[in-house]
Amino acid sequence: MIFFELRIGLLLISQHGDVFEICAIGNRDQTALVKLIEHEPYSSYTPVDIAGQEITDSHSGWINGTRYNFYADNRYEVCFEDLKFWRMDVPKFEEGDLVTDRVGNVYKIAHKGEIDGLATYQIELVKHYDMRYGRTANRGAEFEEGGLSLRIYNSQNDAVLNDDYIGIYQLFATELKPFNKTLASLTEEPKEPLKMLAERETTNQFINTEIKKRKITRPNITQVREITAKAKNADLDKVLDEIYPKILEAAERGEHTVSFDMLDPEMSELAMFSPKYKIFEYFSDEGYKVLESGGKFEIKW
Repeated sequence: MIFFELRIGLLLISQHGDVFEICAIGNRDQTALVKLIEHEPYSSYTPVDIAGQEITDSHSGWINGTRYNFYADNRYEVCFEDLKFWRMDVPKFEEGDLVTDRVGNVYKIAHKGEIDGLATYQIELVKHYDMRYGRTANRGAEFEEGGLSLRIYNSQNDAVLNDDYIGIYQLFATELKPFNKTLASLTEEPKEPLKMLAERETTNQFINTEIKKRKITRPNITQVREITAKAKNADLDKVLDEIYPKILEAAERGEHTVSFDMLDPEMSELAMFSPKYKIFEYFSDEGYKVLESGGKFEIKW
């Protein structure tokens, strides 16, 4: 992969099997900001950036075109000349099949086509699982209501290479899985996920209604700490899902800054889920410049 082939949003795989996403491109010094999307579970190697800092799913790093540093331990410096396109398997469906995305929305395969030997799909929204998670198709078209049929790209890389990648809410065929229930079952009220129930009820109600119904387990302290860490990350994700669309809207207008007033009711509500310093820390680690003044903060890129 050479510098002029890089595009924001591209998913690339290293020789050690780690998958990275291009988050930003530095044209002046021909560098790229990447974050880890998927770590090869059987690899003993740890990816690091040009400063020797580990690249993780929560800590992005800048990389060069060529590797300059060689480490005696199991670290390896990521460089985009060693990265290749990540080609995910496209699932095989037939017209009329019911499928679901990671959120739980249900679709029907309305039309099946073929490009370069690979299946392409036009899908019809059958049922929204959660209206808060609206998904988009090609050219930013949204699945707003049942019966709407739209064409989707097979993968994120396909959208990027067609200059049509718009962010985390875009739906791709690689995400779809078979929906193993009948259409009749869609009229039933879905059981609330554990986390949604916890948000809706008070702590005591939550314990009485759900926890007691489940088999009591006795996790060790390490497991409890892992559960706590995941809960904190989930709360931060809730905030990021609100902030990132605003960043994308500003970027599409050609702007380089987005501002938020922490006194606004919307932001005050978000701050209840994740402390302000956690939000600042996240965006700083992602390579953004974060400034605060008089109850307002700005994110620059």
